[in-house]
Amino acid sequence: MGSGGWGGSAGTSKPVSGFDVAIFPRALEGLRSHSTAKESLDLRALHLFLYAVSEKQDMDLQRLLEKKLSLLSGQILGPEFLASLAGGDLFSQVAAAAKLLFDAFSVLRLDHLRESGFKLIDFLDGFYDEKLGAFVDPKKTGAAFAFQNAVGARAFLSAYPHLQNPQIRDKAGNALNFIREKLYDPLLGLINRFPPESETLEYGRLADCAVSILALTDAYLQSGDKSYRDFADILAKYLLQDLWDREKGGFLPHSRAEPSQEKVSKETLSSNAAAFEALWRLGYLKGQNAYFKWADLGLHRFLDEKNPEAEASFAHILDMRSRGRIELEIVGRAEEEVSQRMLETLATLYAPRKIISFINPDDQDYILAHGLDAESYPRLFGCVNLKRCADTPNSDRESVSRVLNAAWRC
Repeated sequence: MGSGGWGGSAGTSKPVSGFDVAIFPRALEGLRSHSTAKESLDLRALHLFLYAVSEKQDMDLQRLLEKKLSLLSGQILGPEFLASLAGGDLFSQVAAAAKLLFDAFSVLRLDHLRESGFKLIDFLDGFYDEKLGAFVDPKKTGAAFAFQNAVGARAFLSAYPHLQNPQIRDKAGNALNFIREKLYDPLLGLINRFPPESETLEYGRLADCAVSILALTDAYLQSGDKSYRDFADILAKYLLQDLWDREKGGFLPHSRAEPSQEKVSKETLSSNAAAFEALWRLGYLKGQNAYFKWADLGLHRFLDEKNPEAEASFAHILDMRSRGRIELEIVGRAEEEVSQRMLETLATLYAPRKIISFINPDDQDYILAHGLDAESYPRLFGCVNLKRCADTPNSDRESVSRVLNAAWRC
């Protein structure tokens, strides 16, 4: 390809095989059947419901999801909401809830979801330290942690396209730069906190690394800034080199864990799910088929056991792996104003399988070979099997939605 371009031919993946096709519907039904009003703040279940509503257009499930999200909105930051978040740190749980609400607003277009999400973003903003350029934990003498900054960045990135407040976008970017500049060591991977006090310092934690990769790739897909994608790739290589369980497959929870450990915690399953989704994205974004193979090996390790807890954690990733990406290509330079508006509009449309490639308009060999020629650029193309099926030079929601829907693989 010509200079400055990277295209949709990268990361072509063979269809996944060897998995039980009933895993996704079985996991979905299991969570649905156990999802009572009291359990309505089970964020993992709600995320899977949202994915299924978006991908499967299940109207019965949509009604259930709307009911539960309405209940969640009514409890935002109240005693019931805060009590339901027991078992995890408050900041990270609130950040996950904020991202869920903005993702759900993208699909359901219910104003109360956006309003509730804004309240949570405002709450999280109280943890942001302007001087440090990071989210801090005031209970721990102002320390800033890798995991909290990764989930905080994801929440702020999900909010920005809907709220259009540049400070929200900038704070997400600052949190990611903080991870890259203050918490990364080429030998140790990510350290868990800054400042690094010896008695509480940890390094090489799977959760820190995996969620940081997802946050970085979120930022890349929203901005086109290749530095995010390339640092995510560096962290992925650390995962494979230092945290891969060479005896059983999948990832160890931290660099000092024993490969022979028998029981896998719910937290380790969640961290592995983030890691496999990150590998799925990078397989396409970096053109590395090996990432798909590693993800498949890890999925087999956990899913072949037919453990309901594992199936609930990995069902959506297996579905993404089976269905493949939604192919979107922007022919144009990422820094151009129209390209940026297209990216912001795409970010308002919940589509977990969307993968955006940026093609340099000077790369006529690629453009002509894939039928992406047009009278002007920047231009957004939706493709199926690397062939255009719809395109637009416009950045409004209706035009961009039409292109995305045309590229959707059902």
